[in-house]
Amino acid sequence: MVTHSYILELKYLKTDATEAEAEKQWAEAVEQIKTYAADKKLQSMLHGSTLHPIVIQIKGYDLVKYEEIKV
Repeated sequence: MVTHSYILELKYLKTDATEAEAEKQWAEAVEQIKTYAADKKLQSMLHGSTLHPIVIQIKGYDLVKYEEIKV
């Protein structure tokens, strides 16, 4: 039995992106992954495993932020 399942939302920013653009993109990504995690079809495939929705944001070649989102 699989005890943990993961969904990842990967977001890329150009190197000249502003902090405001990064914050807006992050907020959108969090809402997107919450929508995915709540999907009834996905929920039916979990079979009791713990879902870990994770958002990762990269700017150029650098990791900006990553977080497991609570749903």
